[in-house]
Amino acid sequence: MATIRYLVKDVDSSIAFYTKHLGFELIQQMGTAFAIVAKGDLNLWLSGPQSSAARPMPDGRKPEAGGWNRFVIEVDDIESLVTSMKS
Repeated sequence: MATIRYLVKDVDSSIAFYTKHLGFELIQQMGTAFAIVAKGDLNLWLSGPQSSAARPMPDGRKPEAGGWNRFVIEVDDIESLVTSMKS
């Protein structure tokens, strides 16, 4: 299953677009900050301006819709994976 984080300006409008027009299913919503929609083997994380994904970078730049999207790789044990990769 693939997961992509997608920054959006309006989570509710994005949910409506993806579910009504593109056939996605709403899996989970956390208020107006974040939602997960899915279609087949794709999970799309819709991250709004109130989400943690929209926090400013250390240099002050603020993530915004378009260009700040990320692929997400979920792992069972991040500490073990990092240790394994370092060795």
